[in-house]
Order: sequence, then C-alpha cells, then structure tokens
Amino acid sequence: MKKENVHVEEYITLEDVINSKDIMMVAGEAGTFFINLDSWDTPEEEKEWYKFTIDPFDIDFLKFRRMEEGFIKNGVRTFGKIYIVFKYLKVSNTKRSAVYSAAINSVFFSKNSIKTTLDKFNQNKDRPVSYSAFYNVRNKFKNKIKIWLERIFKEYNNFDNSLEYIKEYYDKWIVLVNGIQTFNTDKQNVLWRFINRYNIHNKDQFVVAWNLEDKINLKGLSDYDIERINILLC
Repeated sequence: MKKENVHVEEYITLEDVINSKDIMMVAGEAGTFFINLDSWDTPEEEKEWYKFTIDPFDIDFLKFRRMEEGFIKNGVRTFGKIYIVFKYLKVSNTKRSAVYSAAINSVFFSKNSIKTTLDKFNQNKDRPVSYSAFYNVRNKFKNKIKIWLERIFKEYNNFDNSLEYIKEYYDKWIVLVNGIQTFNTDKQNVLWRFINRYNIHNKDQFVVAWNLEDKINLKGLSDYDIERINILLC
C-alpha cells in the first residue's frame, strides 16, 4: 500500500533510530552510511532512507538526514555495501558471513515473502541458510547497528549522555570546517594534512595544535590565509 505523502522533518534523532522496530544499514563512501527504518516488506520504491556520517568534515556529521523515497533503487547491487557493514560490525565471526549478508540483502530488497525469497536463495546451495539461522542473524545485525550507533554518540559525547554536548561539539567544529572549505583545494589539502598529522578530532584539539605549530611548516598558506584561520579560531 502506497504511503501517504505528508510533511516530514528533514532530520530524525538517535532515539528515533534506536527505538525503531526494524533497521537496515548499507555503507556509502568516506564514513557515510545509509539507514532505513521501514518494515522489511515495504516496497523498495517506498522505502525512506537516511544519510548518517561519522566524517566530521561533512555538514551532516552525526545527523540522520532524510533522503528521498527509493533512494537506493537496486537491491541486487547493494550486497557488497551490506557485506562491508556486516564485517565492520562483526555480525558473524564465521566463514558464512558472505552467505548471511547475501541472504539479508536478498530478503530486504525482495518483493516476496521471507520464505519464498529464502527458498529461491537456497537453490543449488550445499549449505542453505535455514529460517532460524536467518532470523537469528537478522536480529543480531539490527542489534549490532543500534549498539554501534550508541557507542559512536557516546564517543563524541565524551562518554556522557547529554545530547546537548553533541550539539555544542557539532556547532563549534562545523564553523571551523565550513571555514576551511572556503579555501581553494590546494590550501584545504594543507590544512587536512595538518589535521591528520596531529590526529585532530575537534576544534579544541585544532586550537592546541595550531598554537604549537611552526607556521613555516604549513607551506602553501600565505600570511593572509593563516590570519583567516586565526579569525575562525576566535
């Protein structure tokens, strides 16, 4: 049944994701993931996806931003992206990880029932995926995603549960990141190398490293560029 078109918010919260009954996650590029919270039997073209990124240089860092319905249109091609998440979260420590993640991919994007899809999936396989194994792996996969998300937020939240801290961290850091992105590509690369050299993860760490750095080492930046950074740090 087609979902009604209603006004929806552009972003949802961590609590929305953690409290959802169903969840799917596929890997994107550069620390970006795409998450779906619809029931698995929702038609593919109606599934709503959310972008989530752990890249602090992304404007949507640690946010769940709604994509359009049917954002991921071809489930067949998503197996590798699910397998990456499967291995990353250590859903299964057996040699069957590829088989289980392929079964998850087939069922999630299938227009048929779980039984019909698994029966077709298991054709000509010496070691088929049983129904009980599938449900166990699916539940473990969903729980692993939620646990990982909670740990990510706690890490950036300095191990307290205040989402206000996350917002404060985001607001401080993103101002600096946006400022860096106004430089041309060559000068941005100088600053990214500086950030990587000092393993910088937030604005406060940037300030400490910046004050210690001999600016002569930042070849490619002019005195004017350095002054621009100093203004961003004020």
